[in-house]
Amino acid sequence: MTLPVWIEVHVDDVALDAAPFWRAGDRWAESAAALDVLARRAEGAGGRLSFRVREGFAGRDKGGFLRGLVARGHEVGWHAHGKRLKAARDAVVAAGGTAAVAAPGLVQAGEKGRHALLAEARSLGARVVTDRVEAPVFAYQGWLGWEPLPELVAMDVSVSPFDWGVLEKRGRKVVPGRLDGEALWACIAARSRLAPPPGALAFFGATLHEHDVMGLEGLRALDSLSRVFDRLGARLRTSGAVAAAYRPAPVATARRGRIDRLFGAAVRLGLRYEQRLGPARETRTVAIAGRTVTARRVGPEDARGVLVLVHGGGSGVDQGLAPFGFAEAALAEAGLAAWSFARSEGQAPPGDPGTVAETRAVLAAALAEGKPVALLTWSAGVVPALRAALDLDDPRVVLIADAEGPSDRFSLVPPGDPEHALAKLSPFDERAWAGREAAELIGRFPGRYLRFQAEDDHVHGRMAWHARRMVAAARHGQLNGGDGALLPGRLDAHGPALLGWIADALLPPAAG
Repeated sequence: MTLPVWIEVHVDDVALDAAPFWRAGDRWAESAAALDVLARRAEGAGGRLSFRVREGFAGRDKGGFLRGLVARGHEVGWHAHGKRLKAARDAVVAAGGTAAVAAPGLVQAGEKGRHALLAEARSLGARVVTDRVEAPVFAYQGWLGWEPLPELVAMDVSVSPFDWGVLEKRGRKVVPGRLDGEALWACIAARSRLAPPPGALAFFGATLHEHDVMGLEGLRALDSLSRVFDRLGARLRTSGAVAAAYRPAPVATARRGRIDRLFGAAVRLGLRYEQRLGPARETRTVAIAGRTVTARRVGPEDARGVLVLVHGGGSGVDQGLAPFGFAEAALAEAGLAAWSFARSEGQAPPGDPGTVAETRAVLAAALAEGKPVALLTWSAGVVPALRAALDLDDPRVVLIADAEGPSDRFSLVPPGDPEHALAKLSPFDERAWAGREAAELIGRFPGRYLRFQAEDDHVHGRMAWHARRMVAAARHGQLNGGDGALLPGRLDAHGPALLGWIADALLPPAAG
């Protein structure tokens, strides 16, 4: 797939606001001339631009300038700074623009005002918003389209204006910078190399202001940006045209698992009994590089298959099977044993070498039993599990069963968590993410991959693109029972089904 790109020009009325009233007409003409030159450069490359206009500029357009941009194939939507939305919409529509695409001012509204602002924009006819919030609320903001409200598609900016010189920080002040087209192109090229989940609307979007291409410095910026236009050609499309391909994410409800109702009820009752008493504490140690790992094995000694549990956060000995929704007694009835372990690094970020080494040591102990082995992972535990499996490269590791694990740099950081250990990493810094992205690692795993995913993800809510990306990247991938549907509700309500799918994939059929 060729990644479509939109570049949006915000007409912020800076030139108009700075001019005395007797020169407002001259400054309007200067702004219009800058927009016209930008449009012609894009047209010359075979592309089109998205313009977002405030009421000041649109209200002074008496000669049909904006209407002419629309006739030339560009997009003219409305723009506000978190207030006076109706005034901006009305002025732009009167000047020949559209009410359907808007940048209503999410940055100015902030997280607390986000929902109300989006609802007002939708009520004014907006169907596509091209804006950004500083604290993401959707994992794939800036790469995949989504619906923050029903019938409103969000096409968030992909790259920070600070990353390519649109803005700069000087002390505590934010000031216009030196626009760097090469830096922008590097970001576009990096994002174009990523494979999106099947069915998702992927794009790249960037914004600048009309005053960035005005004056002497603006000539240099214009030339720099024109080189990006030339490289993009027809890939440079309007954001509304890109958004037209959006379709709501599939969220079909899965059918009931293959384990019968009576057995399912017994499994759930057993889990509740175990949770009330707390997990047993019989543990053993596993040697690793001069130190030991506290591990726990449960299940029959003559088990036909062995699971290694890898949890994403704290001690797997404490969490046990609770995230997966079935009890140790059910595990034994299925002929399976399970190893869990306590991570000495605690809440170390995914990909931490210490956690990978500990996972590898416990996996080696499980393999020593001489039975087929599966890694059963919870949340970010999929990352050290995959790395350990690839390091050992043992064909007896036949299965990875991944319960709601993050797949990539987008889903690894919980939305709205700026304190997360990985939150400060640039999404365009390939070295920083090396070895941390399960979607890249799973393609190198030769065995089967089962993805367990509920409609209500434990981190991302009603978002499952990370699950679909993992299944697509695996050599032998399957989502839940194989029909591509999500499990209703929360994952731990489906323990019997999960256990049945694991057993079917790991254990050979019974003789006879």
